Amino acid sequence: MASKRPRSPENDQNQEARSADQFHNDLTPRPPRSFIIPEALDSDTTSQAPSISSSSRLSSSRASSKASKISRNSSPTKQLRNAELQQTGFARAYFEDNEQPASLELLTQRLRDIEEGYAILPRDLQNDLASERVRSWMFGDKPQFGSSDLPGVRLARKIHRLARRCFKENLAESSWNNDVHSQVLEWVMRDSPSSDDELLDYRCWCVSVPLQVSDGTRQYIIPAYRPEHAPSKMVDFCICIQPGANSPHHDAIQSLCLNRPGMSINHTDWGDLTKYPIAISIETKGPEQSYDTALLQVATWHSSQWRSLCWARNGPIDAIEFLPGIIVIKHDWYFVATDLDRFGKARTFERIPLGSTESILGIYKLSMALLTLLQWVRDQYWPAFQTDVLRLGTEVAGGETAAG
Repeated sequence: MASKRPRSPENDQNQEARSADQFHNDLTPRPPRSFIIPEALDSDTTSQAPSISSSSRLSSSRASSKASKISRNSSPTKQLRNAELQQTGFARAYFEDNEQPASLELLTQRLRDIEEGYAILPRDLQNDLASERVRSWMFGDKPQFGSSDLPGVRLARKIHRLARRCFKENLAESSWNNDVHSQVLEWVMRDSPSSDDELLDYRCWCVSVPLQVSDGTRQYIIPAYRPEHAPSKMVDFCICIQPGANSPHHDAIQSLCLNRPGMSINHTDWGDLTKYPIAISIETKGPEQSYDTALLQVATWHSSQWRSLCWARNGPIDAIEFLPGIIVIKHDWYFVATDLDRFGKARTFERIPLGSTESILGIYKLSMALLTLLQWVRDQYWPAFQTDVLRLGTEVAGGETAAG
């Protein structure tokens, strides 16, 4: 009988590396491989469709069978191509090349101004940042954000130190999320002066969702909104709007949810996101994970969110022009946005740098960019959501009442 070939140390190391990679990939929560294909976005479409020949049905069945083989284990290139072909998928677009909604153009210009850095920092921070290689022209007399609006230098250095450790030690996505990204969001959403009204907060799946799901029931996108012939996706963080329990906004949401899929105001029924509208979605990636994979998750998530926003409407969405998203690859944060093209298909614009935890200056830029996005949610998205989805009048939509 032939003897077994002994395993070499190199084989053992390769096996350990593969196991580690698989563990790291599992840290971003994902729905099960199986998914439900919606019968139709409009239930009336099926009943009114003309009859087709058996050969046409067979051809359609074969095409559907091929498309349904796309899974979350398919390559990002293959999944992106499938998303481009499916009506419930999305198309890629670029801020520089494509015509975009006017409100999106205004927002991206503000983000670009921050990224360029001219006179964005208050002069009273100049001495504190003298050792950080910040150019003198980056300090101004009348910046948009004063020193009291920004994180303290001590906190910025703490975030920078933790980010350097995650990068140097090649730590997994979960470490970046817990030690770095959550620190940034915690300050912006809960500790900054602009967070006093408590209207906005963030949620994190990457900590609270179990790594292994054995019962196959955790589908984080509600079936009615999932993409056809494609795996469902989810993101790591989201920023949500929390209207007060005694507000007309809360009452309108509760009333709508009685008849909405999943009894949720969103396209997901996870936790209290059934009653708090999602405003910004954030997907993070750690070592050995690609930007395209993150884009696929955000854009698929956004296309499902658009179907939720348009659910049971007789006409088009008027006030909401786009959905903002953020992609984080280790140190670097990027802004993306998804609108609907003239055919009603999701179109994701990419990408604008928001800042980076690789430097103290990058952390200040990131803080300013996030504060700018949050102000846009308060001033633009929340009133538009009240008009389009809650159907509240302008006299009510203008109010901002935080959760009590």
